[in-house]
Amino acid sequence: MSRPARRAIARLSATSVRRRRFVQSGFVTAAGAVLTALEGAEDGFARGKAQRDAADARSAIYRHGNSGEGVSGLQHRLASSGYWLGTADGTFGHLTQQAVFALQKAHGLARDGVVGPNVRAALAEGARPQPAAGGDHVEVHLGSQLLLVVRGGSTSLVLNTSTANGEQYQFQGRTYTAVTRTGDFTVWLQHADGWKNGELGQMWRPMFYSGNYAIHGSRSVPPIPASHGCARVSVAAMDMIWAESLLRMDSRVLVV
Repeated sequence: MSRPARRAIARLSATSVRRRRFVQSGFVTAAGAVLTALEGAEDGFARGKAQRDAADARSAIYRHGNSGEGVSGLQHRLASSGYWLGTADGTFGHLTQQAVFALQKAHGLARDGVVGPNVRAALAEGARPQPAAGGDHVEVHLGSQLLLVVRGGSTSLVLNTSTANGEQYQFQGRTYTAVTRTGDFTVWLQHADGWKNGELGQMWRPMFYSGNYAIHGSRSVPPIPASHGCARVSVAAMDMIWAESLLRMDSRVLVV
């Protein structure tokens, strides 16, 4: 083969190699662009999902019987704000409902035990009801139907309570009106061993602070006044009061 022919073939081979490299380079560039686009789309989808999940959490409605992470988060926020509910177990049960009742009462909301936007807004404020007096004691607020555990002049715990409903009732052939007396009292008698049969019904581990008036556990603690005169709390809340020594003999009880 002549020298000019060999040079022509060499030039053609070099051109072919450059073309292959160009095509390969373009393919890699295009593939990289597609991969980058896919990664961006995936990141955008993840951000969008997180935003949707957050919006769903803000708009979710929780009520008795619900369960899950949203309920668990709600329970932790209630507890950190002082609204006692026992253990945060992710289930919207009786004690969580009691805590929601207390929060709704404290903020003047409808007492339905349902967590919606208004309850979330109230919870976000993080405010607790202010006590009527300083020191260490327990307060029963008749207007708001709340029981406050006060320590060092500040509200440490808030419980739903139900006091006298103002209705008439019969006892031993006489008619009485259900009233919860206001005043500054001290615990003078206590019953530690479970249910006590009172004149007007059963009381769980009552702490008597004025005659037969007591703070006691009950199976029924609605968000409205319903008792004959005592201050009802849940059975579990009364057990907690005993366990934490929040009330004992000679403890102050202020009913306002």
